Amino acid sequence: MQGHYQVDASEPAQTLALIVVEARCESAVLRGENAGERLEHRNVARAFATRPLTPGHGAGDCELSLPTGFVRDGARVLAFAERSHGGITGAALVGIAPG
Repeated sequence: MQGHYQVDASEPAQTLALIVVEARCESAVLRGENAGERLEHRNVARAFATRPLTPGHGAGDCELSLPTGFVRDGARVLAFAERSHGGITGAALVGIAPG
Protein backbone atom coordinates (compact mmCIF):
# COMPACT_ATOMS: atom_id res chain seq x y z
CA MET A 1 0.00 0.00 0.00
CA GLN A 2 1.39 3.38 -0.97
CA GLY A 3 0.52 6.70 0.59
CA HIS A 4 1.58 10.28 1.02
CA TYR A 5 1.96 12.11 4.32
CA GLN A 6 2.35 15.75 5.25
CA VAL A 7 2.91 16.94 8.79
CA ASP A 8 4.14 20.05 10.59
CA ALA A 9 7.79 19.22 11.11
CA SER A 10 8.78 22.48 12.77
CA GLU A 11 10.15 20.79 15.89
CA PRO A 12 13.56 19.10 15.70
CA ALA A 13 14.16 15.39 16.26
CA GLN A 14 10.73 13.94 15.59
CA THR A 15 9.70 10.56 14.22
CA LEU A 16 6.52 9.82 12.30
CA ALA A 17 4.95 6.44 13.09
CA LEU A 18 2.45 4.91 10.65
CA ILE A 19 0.28 1.95 11.69
CA VAL A 20 -2.19 0.22 9.38
CA VAL A 21 -5.14 -1.10 11.38
CA GLU A 22 -7.50 -3.75 9.99
CA ALA A 23 -11.01 -3.28 11.41
CA ARG A 24 -11.89 -6.95 11.75
CA CYS A 25 -10.17 -10.27 11.10
CA GLU A 26 -10.41 -13.89 12.18
CA SER A 27 -7.94 -16.58 13.08
CA ALA A 28 -8.30 -20.34 13.30
CA VAL A 29 -7.11 -21.98 16.52
CA LEU A 30 -5.11 -25.08 15.63
CA ARG A 31 -4.14 -26.41 19.06
CA GLY A 32 -5.07 -26.33 22.72
CA GLU A 33 -8.43 -26.28 24.42
CA ASN A 34 -9.90 -24.02 21.71
CA ALA A 35 -8.66 -26.12 18.79
CA GLY A 36 -11.05 -25.92 15.86
CA GLU A 37 -12.53 -22.57 16.95
CA ARG A 38 -12.39 -19.32 15.00
CA LEU A 39 -11.53 -16.19 16.94
CA GLU A 40 -12.64 -12.73 15.87
CA HIS A 41 -10.29 -9.78 16.40
CA ARG A 42 -10.96 -6.03 16.14
CA ASN A 43 -8.56 -3.20 15.28
CA VAL A 44 -5.52 -5.34 14.54
CA ALA A 45 -2.21 -3.65 13.68
CA ARG A 46 -1.20 -5.18 10.33
CA ALA A 47 1.74 -2.99 9.25
CA PHE A 48 4.06 -0.52 10.97
CA ALA A 49 6.68 1.93 9.72
CA THR A 50 8.55 4.96 11.00
CA ARG A 51 10.05 7.92 9.20
CA PRO A 52 12.43 10.54 10.64
CA LEU A 53 11.14 14.09 10.44
CA THR A 54 13.49 17.05 10.23
CA PRO A 55 12.47 20.71 10.38
CA GLY A 56 11.13 21.78 7.01
CA HIS A 57 10.86 18.21 5.69
CA GLY A 58 7.52 16.92 6.91
CA ALA A 59 6.15 15.48 3.68
CA GLY A 60 6.90 12.32 1.80
CA ASP A 61 5.70 9.05 0.39
CA CYS A 62 5.72 5.66 2.04
CA GLU A 63 4.95 2.09 1.12
CA LEU A 64 3.74 -0.51 3.60
CA SER A 65 3.47 -4.23 2.90
CA LEU A 66 0.08 -5.63 3.83
CA PRO A 67 -0.51 -9.30 4.61
CA THR A 68 -2.33 -11.62 2.23
CA GLY A 69 -6.06 -11.43 2.80
CA PHE A 70 -5.98 -7.89 4.21
CA VAL A 71 -9.50 -6.40 4.12
CA ARG A 72 -9.61 -2.69 3.30
CA ASP A 73 -13.24 -2.26 4.33
CA GLY A 74 -13.13 -0.26 7.56
CA ALA A 75 -9.32 -0.25 7.71
CA ARG A 76 -7.50 2.87 8.85
CA VAL A 77 -4.05 4.36 9.20
CA LEU A 78 -3.03 5.72 12.57
CA ALA A 79 -0.21 8.25 12.32
CA PHE A 80 1.53 10.11 15.09
CA ALA A 81 4.60 12.31 15.42
CA GLU A 82 6.76 11.84 18.49
CA ARG A 83 9.71 13.77 19.89
CA SER A 84 12.92 11.80 20.40
CA HIS A 85 12.85 12.63 24.11
CA GLY A 86 9.20 11.58 24.43
CA GLY A 87 5.87 13.22 23.91
CA ILE A 88 3.50 13.01 20.99
CA THR A 89 3.22 16.26 19.04
CA GLY A 90 0.29 15.28 16.82
CA ALA A 91 -1.83 12.36 15.69
CA ALA A 92 -4.41 11.47 13.04
CA LEU A 93 -6.60 8.51 12.14
CA VAL A 94 -7.65 8.28 8.49
CA GLY A 95 -9.59 5.72 6.50
CA ILE A 96 -8.12 3.70 3.64
CA ALA A 97 -9.77 4.00 0.25
CA PRO A 98 -11.33 0.75 -0.98
CA GLY A 99 -9.74 -1.10 -3.87
